[in-house]
Amino acid sequence: MKGIGALITTFGVGELSALNAVAGSYAEYVPVVHIVGSPSTTAQRKKLLLHHTLGDGDYKAFTNIYKQVTVAQANLHDLTIATTEIDRVLRTCWLKSRPVYIELPSDMVTKDVPARGLSTPLDISFPTNDASLETGVAEEILSRLYGAEKPVLLLDGCVIRHHLKAEATEFVTKTGLPIFTTPMGKGTIDETLPTFAGLYAGSGSHDNVRELVESSDMVLSLGLMESDFNTMSFTYKLPTRNAVDLHTEHVTVEGKVFDLHMHGLLQRLSSLVDASKLAGKPHSEQVFDVHRAASASLPEASYPDSTITHAYLWRQLSKWLRPNDVLCTEIGSSYLGVWDTQFPANTFAISQTLWGSIGYTLPAAQGVALAARELGRPGRVMLFEGDGSSQLTAQAIGTMLKLNLDIIIFLINNDGYTVERWVHGMEEPYNDVPAWRYSQLPETMGARLGAGGNARAMQVRTRAEIEALWETHEFQNVKGRGMQFVEVFMPKLDAPVPLKMFCTRAEKNNSK
Repeated sequence: MKGIGALITTFGVGELSALNAVAGSYAEYVPVVHIVGSPSTTAQRKKLLLHHTLGDGDYKAFTNIYKQVTVAQANLHDLTIATTEIDRVLRTCWLKSRPVYIELPSDMVTKDVPARGLSTPLDISFPTNDASLETGVAEEILSRLYGAEKPVLLLDGCVIRHHLKAEATEFVTKTGLPIFTTPMGKGTIDETLPTFAGLYAGSGSHDNVRELVESSDMVLSLGLMESDFNTMSFTYKLPTRNAVDLHTEHVTVEGKVFDLHMHGLLQRLSSLVDASKLAGKPHSEQVFDVHRAASASLPEASYPDSTITHAYLWRQLSKWLRPNDVLCTEIGSSYLGVWDTQFPANTFAISQTLWGSIGYTLPAAQGVALAARELGRPGRVMLFEGDGSSQLTAQAIGTMLKLNLDIIIFLINNDGYTVERWVHGMEEPYNDVPAWRYSQLPETMGARLGAGGNARAMQVRTRAEIEALWETHEFQNVKGRGMQFVEVFMPKLDAPVPLKMFCTRAEKNNSK
């Protein structure tokens, strides 16, 4: 199914190795079908002490663990219901946008099953709301919008994770109201729209963004996820009066909860809204200034003008990105740095705002590049990741090369775990990492460098060097060119301002 990931592992050790990935997908609302190849039904019935088991004959131990991080499970032990069970979990995976678990015993793989279900398309339509309730709630929401003097719209990550981007875009563009996204929601809406006004992250917002959102007399939020990274350590100050929050399967209107699916409600709002009754005015330009009042007390370092710093990199990146690019950013410096990057139309952002598993984004980018090729998606796939994170999952580079994937990797070499330095232990040795020769990794893992090869590897140390690289033909047109691997040298203690702010608050919270 398009839009659903697949993961195939062996029983026991394999599925436990994948547990972090599946749990992260659960937390982040990512639909994944995890298929586990298990011992035969005979071995399970006899409780044989096979390898990969716990030695107690219990073949349900790992299945029970997975019940905590999947929304549906199926054990294909019974041929009479196997196909029905597969359809059930696939539908749940799509509608809930979370992982599911399918156990397939080894002796069942070659068994014949009834084919009659293949003639009926799988129903993945969203549930239909009660029409009367849906209309009444939509009218109540619009009445509050019409009566507000400074209404704003706030889009978060659950919109795109639940396949509702088109419905949300139609509604917010029809209103003409100022649009803000959260960090998790970055890429949910076209940032070139005249009504797009910036990224809201509590005290980590630019000053004028924070003022516009927090002084509003009505915030209509879509898919809000108030996690620590998303809210700059819980510093949101959204008005409670007239607050309306649309979630996937319910809506809250000033504290009162209604069981309505966002899909139908957004469509109803779009059909009923009268933009002439709204007080909000479009913004003539996006809000991407660099001032954050909360950052005034943070320590600052001075570097030569030629140095590639985070303050430079993420704003400069805005000029190089093109429509349809996919941007993968590792949790930490890259994730918080990209808050200051303005995206062109139809740019897709991938990160792990809530789960935050270090090393996630490198193998995730592998999957993105493969999917982009299979779907024929225009645009480039690129990854920004630090040296510390890359050392956890570096083997994905070898797989990318084996598959001849087109991808641009910017590996930021700043000599260690920057996030951890700012949280605790600025100069402590446990925040250092081994000094790999990163630009030699592609060749070590089998890359064919040079003319006719499937990779290029290079280093950049100055702003002039990275800007010249961005202008090359290979970086403007990466299709069919394989991997472009760039080791970017940055100062050891430099960090994006939002990262410094978050880590400072985290250290204080951890000491309480």
